Amino acid sequence: MSQIITINNVELPVVEYRGQRVVTLAMIDQAHERPKDTARRNFNENRRHFTEGEDFFQTTPSELREHIVRGTSEIPANKLVPLQGRGVTLLTESGYLMLVKSLQDDLAWQVQRQLVNNYFRRDTAAPIKRPSAPTSVLPGPAREFRAAHGIAKLIGLKGNQATLAANKATLRITGLNMLQALDAEKLIADDTEPHMTVTEIGSRFGRRAAFINDLLIAEGYQTRTSSKIRGKVRHRYTPTDKGKRYAVLVDMDKAHVAGKPIQNLEWKASIMPHLALALGGEAS
Repeated sequence: MSQIITINNVELPVVEYRGQRVVTLAMIDQAHERPKDTARRNFNENRRHFTEGEDFFQTTPSELREHIVRGTSEIPANKLVPLQGRGVTLLTESGYLMLVKSLQDDLAWQVQRQLVNNYFRRDTAAPIKRPSAPTSVLPGPAREFRAAHGIAKLIGLKGNQATLAANKATLRITGLNMLQALDAEKLIADDTEPHMTVTEIGSRFGRRAAFINDLLIAEGYQTRTSSKIRGKVRHRYTPTDKGKRYAVLVDMDKAHVAGKPIQNLEWKASIMPHLALALGGEAS
């Protein structure tokens, strides 16, 4: 006998594994009205983005049956909880939230809300307690950050861009700025050479930042494109092939009008002698 929760008119057995609720790939297909093995195919295609022990677990059908919460209803059809086979993939809440983004239809959003609110985050009358089993349950904000970071990677963001996007999503959901809490609001490349903004470079030469930007263009280190946004002219600077040796893109925890994280262009200190030479040795 097993506790049952109805999602999108589909009866699902409650499965708890290592202290948290999980779903099988077959359960996702049923709840989302997808053909058999759709969730498995999407999971396999994006497997590199999922972390075992946090987003999913691998177990066997016999072990899985031991983790179905006992209640007063009959277990649904075996296609939801397979009773034979060599392995079963169990997705945690973060893993499910990452996988469901690949479904991309209106129904997916509706089912996602039901599963999160009524399945993953609904207390059970008699929760399973296994003190000896290891747990990978993260605190709320950390769990949300981990799920958002996986989704960011699924949509093509990488490195610091994925981290900043995940931080913004976590802030909206939980109210906690994870990067601020970790005193890591400015993420820079792994480079030991000091970086300088054009304002900082200008202070060394007694010149304004606009002059330094023009000098970098004149010396072939960068190019400039201009656009008008909301009545204000904005400039975007891009390092040339010559300038890439000295240029550093710094990801900032801010956003453009479009909501994408900002990348600021800074310069390695090793460019200073070249600029000083161009100015006739004016550096202070």
